[in-house]
Amino acid sequence: MLQMEPLLMAPAEVRLIAVALLMVFGAVLAYFGHRVYEAILAIIGAFLGFIIGYTIGVLFSGTLAGYILGILGALFLAFVFFYLVATAVALVSAAAVFFLANALGTGPIIALILAGAVFVIVFLAYDRIVILFTALVGAAMVIWGLDLLDVPAAYIIIVFVAIVASGVAVQWVDMSRKQLRPVESRSAAMKIDVAKRCPSCGQVLTYLPDYDAWFCYSCGRYS
Repeated sequence: MLQMEPLLMAPAEVRLIAVALLMVFGAVLAYFGHRVYEAILAIIGAFLGFIIGYTIGVLFSGTLAGYILGILGALFLAFVFFYLVATAVALVSAAAVFFLANALGTGPIIALILAGAVFVIVFLAYDRIVILFTALVGAAMVIWGLDLLDVPAAYIIIVFVAIVASGVAVQWVDMSRKQLRPVESRSAAMKIDVAKRCPSCGQVLTYLPDYDAWFCYSCGRYS
């Protein structure tokens, strides 16, 4: 007996709402992924932490201990993945490469070497890789929705390429502006006639309107 995908068996209204949410979330991820990926990583960390903690608890003490350790593991890895972003991105990427390489029959040693190389590369350039990764995943979610709507394959390919290219461009420009904003805002902020001194060095602080914060150019940090 054929098993149909649950989404395809749902009423038309429910299916359209689910597809719309899928495509909207995909578009947000493709164009603003670098702004929300910390939260996504925290969710991934919580999921992995619960699975690991629950498995260990069940193996050694039973179901109740599994749930307790699962919740603790979820909280711990969610915290780690949210605050240690570079490490989290590198670990997730390395784990994916390890399992993929091992599944393709390379053997655990080769898979581990490939995973280690990916970990180092991603750790050193994770912010740029996040842009490409979120653009690809977001575009994939959008075209998944288009496929569920029976859009022709040729149009799906065009949309995928367009979203990936424009998503990478938009996120790259947005990240570049975000990094340059403190320097660009200095001349405007200097016009604010407020005398507030840095508690560390005693120099006059500069108010940055874009951040709604005071910045010490002598110490190079916010106060």
